[in-house]
Amino acid sequence: MELVLFGINPQRPAFAFLAAPCASPEGRRAVAQALAASPVIGEAAVVAAETRVEVYCTVAPGADSIDEVSRVLAEAAGAGAAEAAANGYFAEGADAVGHLLAAACECDYFALKGAPAASCGYAGSRGKAAGEGTPFGSGMPAALSRARSEARAARLSGEVLDYVLARACAVGEAALGGADEQPEEARAAVVRALARRVFDHLDRRCVLVLGATTEAAAAARVLAEAGVESFAVIGGEEAGDKLARILGARRGMSEALAVALAKADIVVAADPELSRVLDKRALRQAVRERRGRASLVLDLTDEGAVDARAASIDEVYLYRTEDLGALAEAMPGLPTRASRREETLARETAALAAWLAARK
Repeated sequence: MELVLFGINPQRPAFAFLAAPCASPEGRRAVAQALAASPVIGEAAVVAAETRVEVYCTVAPGADSIDEVSRVLAEAAGAGAAEAAANGYFAEGADAVGHLLAAACECDYFALKGAPAASCGYAGSRGKAAGEGTPFGSGMPAALSRARSEARAARLSGEVLDYVLARACAVGEAALGGADEQPEEARAAVVRALARRVFDHLDRRCVLVLGATTEAAAAARVLAEAGVESFAVIGGEEAGDKLARILGARRGMSEALAVALAKADIVVAADPELSRVLDKRALRQAVRERRGRASLVLDLTDEGAVDARAASIDEVYLYRTEDLGALAEAMPGLPTRASRREETLARETAALAAWLAARK
């Protein structure tokens, strides 16, 4: 059996003929049952979200799947087969898999264009959360999970669709749920580049680390690899002790923060409580004691605990976590979120297409 998909372009008026019957669980089940009743169609499921309504089904090899699916959908929705085919988009095999995974990650054409069903004459659910009486709900992973559950409950899916929809849902949740953050090596490369931009050389510089988070440790390691030899670590308790041993650093006390700050060329601020001490007054005093020498301050706290006004001080270069992420996206040669998502989609599409090919 060959996996195929069929959808109606949501930017066309004809979209309403498929959107309307698929706005309810009963309507989606009726459409899927009509598909499965065809002698050449096996499994069937309907995916309905804000930006699309698509059907996925398995079709017998050699069958004219586009004509058959168009005919069944048109009959189920009370429209003409020619109208459905003229306004629809269609894919099979690896192309269908690729489309499904891109849709799951909400990075295909229709997701990016954001064309809701309401723009085509159907009152959809844009702006409402799933479960508030809306016909479609929001988000592709949720729509895929719902389609899989409805198809299983109606006994319209088997091994192929059940696995394909489950895998697409997992890929989409990973892509949209924060797992696509900037990789550690990219942020570390930005830290190294910033340090070298601010200072002519790093071998005689001193780094003060406040806290011992994973992010702070990564920044400290890359600075050590770039030539920094002098480190001091304040805070972090046991993790701070471990980081100090790895770096061969001095272990400081919070009471000595002002003294350590005046000696530090680079400050890696990761502990929120300690970082709040780094206000404009404290950093200006540190610059005076450093006789105007530059200070690079990296605020790696989630809440941006370092006083933002410190950036107005001459010779103080303040960068927050979001700044590092933006710089990493712009640096040539580093992986971006978009490029990593494309790599993930290519890898998952190849794996899922191979899984399907092995079952023919």
